[in-house]
Amino acid sequence: MSFHGYTQNELKRFVLQNAVALSGENSDNGFKIIGEAIGEAKIVFIGEQDHGDGSTFPVKADLIKYLHEHKGFNVLAFSPG
Repeated sequence: MSFHGYTQNELKRFVLQNAVALSGENSDNGFKIIGEAIGEAKIVFIGEQDHGDGSTFPVKADLIKYLHEHKGFNVLAFSPG
């Protein structure tokens, strides 16, 4: 099993170089970058900045749909709160 992590500066640089709007028809193209970063991983953790951060839910739902349709993920597990 392999694991790849990013330092905060590496992650910031990656985001600034690869950021795209994730809404509407553009979502799959933006999520493709995430899919490539996931590679052949079998488990993906999707967090949230803060409980009650409702503005992220539509994008998170689109990401989950992408992971299911394009990367073959078919199990969701939620933290109890």
